[in-house]
Amino acid sequence: MNKNVKVITLILGSAFGAFLGYRMAESFIRESESANSQLPITASQGLKLGLTTLGVFKQLSKVSKDRG
Repeated sequence: MNKNVKVITLILGSAFGAFLGYRMAESFIRESESANSQLPITASQGLKLGLTTLGVFKQLSKVSKDRG
């Protein structure tokens, strides 16, 4: 793979990930404030969400490995 393509892919992927993380955090804060400072999700729901996210990343990495 061309070095320039690698750099562009890393920059775009990082920017996209940062943007999604920012939007999710902003949404989480908004929900928390509207619920009178109560967390909108429980700890177990947060854990499930985190594990689901890891599963999605694993699937995405598998797809890229299968293509190569």
